[in-house]
Amino acid sequence: MPKFHLRRFANTRDMLRRVPLAGGEGHLVSINDATVERDFYLVQDVDGQQHDDVEKLLSDVESDASTAVGRVVNQALWPIDQDTRMAIVLWAALQLLRTSFQRQVSDEIADVLLKLQIGAGGKPQLRTMLRRRDGREPTDEKVDSLWATLSDFDSYRIQKSRNAHVSSMLGAWPDMTALLLMRGWQIFRFDRKALVTCDNPVTLIAAPDHPTGRGVGVGNAGMILLPLDRRVALVMAEPGGVDEVLPTSTMVAEAFNGHIVMNAHRAVFHHPEDDPLAGFPLPPARSTITNAGDRIADFVFPDGMPPAPLPSPTCADIAGERKGW
Repeated sequence: MPKFHLRRFANTRDMLRRVPLAGGEGHLVSINDATVERDFYLVQDVDGQQHDDVEKLLSDVESDASTAVGRVVNQALWPIDQDTRMAIVLWAALQLLRTSFQRQVSDEIADVLLKLQIGAGGKPQLRTMLRRRDGREPTDEKVDSLWATLSDFDSYRIQKSRNAHVSSMLGAWPDMTALLLMRGWQIFRFDRKALVTCDNPVTLIAAPDHPTGRGVGVGNAGMILLPLDRRVALVMAEPGGVDEVLPTSTMVAEAFNGHIVMNAHRAVFHHPEDDPLAGFPLPPARSTITNAGDRIADFVFPDGMPPAPLPSPTCADIAGERKGW
């Protein structure tokens, strides 16, 4: 999380209250220590050298966004000019892609996809792989041993490299930015009620008519909520909508805070003098996010996945064949 964002929820000593989802009391923490993960964006080039060029890129984006947010919050800029909008949208799009939450989602999907491939291919697939690798026919004992290890899905997790995460993040950034730019902006300025933020602050909210069981993404979200400050929230509304400043209320503040809390990955943050979480039951910390691997054991076929049965002919099929005779 960028310091410029956390500072807007901190006191004059740059301290804010961190409330962990894992339980326990909230505690004061410096914005310098609130969400630090060492070498999170450190990547390796083709020569094997590690560098932090991505950190420099992020710093430039955050600097522009900090200035732009200051115009919206402190100067009450309205209407929003294009430069200000672009600076905030570039940061918001990157924030959607860069967090530990998103990295965990990516790892979970990669983990499930590989294990599905292993489970579907079974021992015949492993035998073919070993034959190609070693240049000779593997023994049954070697195939059985490797299968026992790889099919024990609970004993290991796949994690993508930092390079893979950064590459995916930068590759998706332009399209994500374009999707956010399509939306109308709604600004909410609170006089008394306080907002929270979290370690995953760009919050996708489903539309009222969103189909049950369907995922919510940037393209189909009813609105996208981003707290800019403890007193100001930005909502990116429906695509093609108009920019407007909307009235606030206690109900609106509580609704915003509820969405932000539910979107948190590990912790929620707020100003030390505020009590915006009073009455809010915090969600439990999640060991997994996607639940994509819950039924992966159903797709384990030691002898390889059986071929799909041919569909039974219908009356129309039979009539068509007879006509062809």
